[in-house]
Amino acid sequence: NRKNPEFIKQKEFLRALAQRLDLRFNDVDGYVQEIWIGEGKESFGLMSHSDVQPVDFAGWFRDPWSGAIIDGTIWGRGAIDDKGPIVAIMYGMRALLDSGLPLKKKLVLLVGTDEESANDDLAYYLKKCKPPDQSIVVDSNYPVICAEKGWCGVWLELPRTSVPPGKGPCIVDINSGF
Repeated sequence: NRKNPEFIKQKEFLRALAQRLDLRFNDVDGYVQEIWIGEGKESFGLMSHSDVQPVDFAGWFRDPWSGAIIDGTIWGRGAIDDKGPIVAIMYGMRALLDSGLPLKKKLVLLVGTDEESANDDLAYYLKKCKPPDQSIVVDSNYPVICAEKGWCGVWLELPRTSVPPGKGPCIVDINSGF
């Protein structure tokens, strides 16, 4: 994949978009692209991938490589898994910068290139680079995600009452490892 001209074009698109959005960009020898904002000793990673499964043209009634937008829907192989999420995250990073909120950690988007086949990309990355301290995998139907290194669900059930707003139970604080 690393030497495929389409992957090279895609990598250059990500580099140009990162530059336009004022995000930092590093290509780890074509295996993984790092896109980040913030600094600090600790880092939080968002893992995604840019490769796709081979196309069975019989299953498509539109050109799977067109990226055409029809009635507000992007038609293209990989638009959901994972090109759309990659671009959404990059714009989200820009929005964080624009918000002026202080970042206590480096927020890094890792874009792998080999998730759909051999997974050599992450093995190579882990030999060359320090992984984020915490990470989540953003895959497919963003923003639904699969958390790695832990998961927590909270359910709160309270009886119905006629207590005026602001006078009943309230959640004071919820913390997580992030």
